[in-house]
Amino acid sequence: MKSTIKLTIILITLTLVSCGEKAVLNRQSSQPEQPTLTATKSGTPKNPFALNRLAKQTVVEIVSESYLTGGNKYEPKGSGVIIGKKDSTYYVLTANHISDIDDGLSVFIRSEQLGKAVEILPLKFVKRYPREDLAVVAFASLTDYVVAEVGEASQLDDNNQVYVAGWPGAENRQGFQFTPAKVTKPQAGNNLNYQPTEPGEDVYKGMSGVRF
Repeated sequence: MKSTIKLTIILITLTLVSCGEKAVLNRQSSQPEQPTLTATKSGTPKNPFALNRLAKQTVVEIVSESYLTGGNKYEPKGSGVIIGKKDSTYYVLTANHISDIDDGLSVFIRSEQLGKAVEILPLKFVKRYPREDLAVVAFASLTDYVVAEVGEASQLDDNNQVYVAGWPGAENRQGFQFTPAKVTKPQAGNNLNYQPTEPGEDVYKGMSGVRF
């Protein structure tokens, strides 16, 4: 099934406000300093196994608290990829549409055990890009996490290999999903069209926000 994703552009080097030595976000500022985003050219292509490993290290799940009786404590809203770090603050690229409010979301960083979390930390929106359906959010942690390098999506051509990664919601399938796909239309306004190349594979609810 053909799908459409928002074009991920100019998102690699971040120059952002420092939050000090402690692992806490600066919540006193109502207008956080905006990130400076610059593009980089693609380097040597990585093999699918290396990309899958990198995706598992850098892709996080974004959740909100669930108030359903007898249900899970957290409701999955989407996925995001860690694209920058400043002191103890990490910056995550995700889809803007996962939430229309700036508060109440957390980052759920998975462990190797299914359904278990290494950390669950509050998120703060830093910058929204509604036209591209992108957003940068931040969380604070003293844990050392891998930061992904993100390139310029406008370099993609027809039939280029891409991968869609994320944490699908429980109603679809459990565990990390890494779906191979090919570009079918590299420039369609702000959209990038792609089609999964493996039979039966697709993008599921909860995977919004991440493309490799």
